[in-house]
Amino acid sequence: MPNPKDVRHADVSNLSAVVLAGSLNKIPLYEGYQPGHKALLEFNNRKSIDYTLAALRADPRITRICIVGPDVVFRAAQ
Repeated sequence: MPNPKDVRHADVSNLSAVVLAGSLNKIPLYEGYQPGHKALLEFNNRKSIDYTLAALRADPRITRICIVGPDVVFRAAQ
């Protein structure tokens, strides 16, 4: 019987991911920037949370994704 502490025998085919997306950025990053939720910060016209969700969705082992944060972040997530 495999030792449960031995990660080499762990079943990683059905994983859940939790995305913590509640942090606020209070530092003005560039002229005209309005500080707000870090998850909504845009890079190349995409919100940072979209990059995170795309990476998780691309992994076939991830079967569930839970976003923890305010409604505004949840509604913006694609």
